[in-house]
Amino acid sequence: MRDARAERRAGRLLQTYLTQQTDTSPAEYGTDDEDTLVTFLEEGVPALLAEGEVYLSDAFRDLQAAPPKISVGVSVQGSVLDLEVDTGEFPVSELKALLKSLHQKKRYHRLRDGRLLRLDDSLEVLDELNETLELSGAKLGQNHAQLPLYRAPSLDWALSGQTGVRFNRDDAFRRISRSFHAVKDSEYAPPVSLQKTLRKYQRDGYRWLRTLDGYGMGGILADDMGLGKTVQVLSYLLAMKQNGQTLPSLIVCPASLVLNWAEECQKFTPELSCVVVDGDAAHRAELAESWPAADLVVTSYDLLRRDEALYEGRSFTPASSTRRRPSRTTPPRNTRPSAKCAVGCGSPSPVRRWRTGWASCGASSPS
Repeated sequence: MRDARAERRAGRLLQTYLTQQTDTSPAEYGTDDEDTLVTFLEEGVPALLAEGEVYLSDAFRDLQAAPPKISVGVSVQGSVLDLEVDTGEFPVSELKALLKSLHQKKRYHRLRDGRLLRLDDSLEVLDELNETLELSGAKLGQNHAQLPLYRAPSLDWALSGQTGVRFNRDDAFRRISRSFHAVKDSEYAPPVSLQKTLRKYQRDGYRWLRTLDGYGMGGILADDMGLGKTVQVLSYLLAMKQNGQTLPSLIVCPASLVLNWAEECQKFTPELSCVVVDGDAAHRAELAESWPAADLVVTSYDLLRRDEALYEGRSFTPASSTRRRPSRTTPPRNTRPSAKCAVGCGSPSPVRRWRTGWASCGASSPS
């Protein structure tokens, strides 16, 4: 026996989510709008099931695609991270379009065969790999990619805690991850002459720089103005000298801070010899002859550009820039810096703009 009241309730539910297509009995309902269809799948079908028995055709059941089973394997191979990305049975040719849908925060992605893939939390890992690590759909589609080692903390952050993804790490990657999670507890002790000078948070900054150096990485030491980023970098450079570092370190900063670096060096680390690049062109050329014997060479952005010829063929390690500004300042050609540097940023600072901060990351750890 038919239940007229239940049929009317079902009809009202269908009218809520779909458009009536015919006036026949029973009426037919449908939609050509993808968003409406998605809403019907998410809300309408469960509502109908709550009212009674609902029969779904095989074609309708297959409309929703099963989420891909994603696994990411990472291993450390020298100075690079080796990634193996497996998306299971998901068509590799559709990764680019899928990443676009994820970036647009869509609820569903329509596959080329017409099926709809629900974009839930389990797929966020693909968006993280694309956004944070710049792994495009083409790179992911190759199932294999390589990243510079300094991306290890970012990769660990992007993948840890993700649901729906299998993350396999080798022992070397696990060691790196543990090191960056426990920087404050690392065994790197500041130089004896500065142990009573550095405050606790400054010692943490020093350990951060030493941890980066231990893995051949560069990085950014970001904090508010006046909290002692200069002395933290100086303590790191002093430790490097005590550990056998012989090359001078190039400090590039705004002109207003050049003398401040020299004063801070004399005050906190008199063991380091510091050459301030100033005066006219002839005087700066004379100063250049003393660079190889110095521990620090401090110059400004503007003079770095003017003195490009003086830096050709010279070696420095590591570079340090304080309050790095967005400019056309680039390392002089034929200069041999180390593969890493420390960038100090204080507010107010242009690094608050994320694009400038990302440029600073690139400068501190060139690939």
